[in-house]
Amino acid sequence: MSETTLMEESHALTETELDQLRDELAQERARAISCACESLVLEPEFESEIDPATDFGEDDITLYETVFKDFTPLNFMKLMEIGNWIEYKKNAVLVTEGETVKALSVIFSGAAVVSKDDSEITKLKVFDFVGDMSFTTHLPAAAETHTRVVFWTIEELNRKLDSSPDLRASLHAVVGAALVKN
Repeated sequence: MSETTLMEESHALTETELDQLRDELAQERARAISCACESLVLEPEFESEIDPATDFGEDDITLYETVFKDFTPLNFMKLMEIGNWIEYKKNAVLVTEGETVKALSVIFSGAAVVSKDDSEITKLKVFDFVGDMSFTTHLPAAAETHTRVVFWTIEELNRKLDSSPDLRASLHAVVGAALVKN
């Protein structure tokens, strides 16, 4: 028998034998893939996935869902890392006319009165900003209130915003919208 004849005979498998070989090959591949998957060590998800319901306090969630609703959870968390809560008694001065405003605040509860030369200009209510004119235009502002606020010192805020341009853009958008609204 010639070499060509032997090769032809050895390659002449029946259709059933070919199907059986295909099945065995498919099963072997499936086992190899399964073993490879079991040996993989999966990396934990990137920590930027923040869940406001579990990562923020109740008051933070209220602020997030109202004033800062257009922020990403990560940007809101960055902002609140440097935020401070404070309560003022009735008639306490928040910002004095003619002085450089050193903080940006959001009224969480209560109200404030903005006045100039002992004349009331406007009233600020819950979720209004105090010091926003100074933050965006560097003009002084004055307010008297009995209220609770969250505030950010302008110095700390600018330091945080310098390292996070997307946070700066988000905050300027919120403050700008509040200025237009009032």
